[in-house]
Amino acid sequence: MELKSTNSKNNNKVAELIGSDDILEKFIYSSSHDLQEPMRMILNFMDLLEESYRERRFDSETDQYMFFIKDAAFRMNEMIEALLTYSRVARDDNFQELSLEELIEDLISELGEEIKTTRAQILHQNLPRITAKKNEMEWLFRNLVSNAIKFSSKNNQPVIEISAEPLEHDSKALWKFKLKDNGIGIANEDQDQVFELFYKIHGKSEYPGSGLGLAIVKKIIRRYGGDIWIESKP
Repeated sequence: MELKSTNSKNNNKVAELIGSDDILEKFIYSSSHDLQEPMRMILNFMDLLEESYRERRFDSETDQYMFFIKDAAFRMNEMIEALLTYSRVARDDNFQELSLEELIEDLISELGEEIKTTRAQILHQNLPRITAKKNEMEWLFRNLVSNAIKFSSKNNQPVIEISAEPLEHDSKALWKFKLKDNGIGIANEDQDQVFELFYKIHGKSEYPGSGLGLAIVKKIIRRYGGDIWIESKP
């Protein structure tokens, strides 16, 4: 993505924004990395505590407390891992030519158990070859497809269609990708906010997750000079 301006003040503002974004990423990476070890210790000692008292058995109230502590620790660990992923986007400059047809086929194999359990159908054809970072494209499509499966109606077999069409914009050749599904949908007021850090429409008991997946997806797409949006209704 190329930014041009004849106004030096605007150029300075762009540089400041890029610099502040870089500082934020470094802070997120550093703090998330430092939190990993204490979280591992909490989870390890919870396992040891459960093992030590397995034969003596806790009362039902203490069992419940133990469950809450461990559940909170697992969710915190999930958030730390997601934050690390968010901070790592665009750190690797290994661009290569990719066949998105092959990438989606590999993804279908990887999600085999999930697809089998939900009886999901993933349809795709004539997806282009692009120059990109493989790990980012894998992460992006995995997240979008997994979301489409996860947020499907309990009464419907998930059907996910991935397509692409060429566009011309400012004399540049671009691709517009569409991922269409028959899931539960998203209300208008939530469609922009779902791409924000930690924003979740549903409670963890309904749909577990860190609330970071779509924020990372948007960040990856913006790095390529692209955009992402939702067309949906509940």
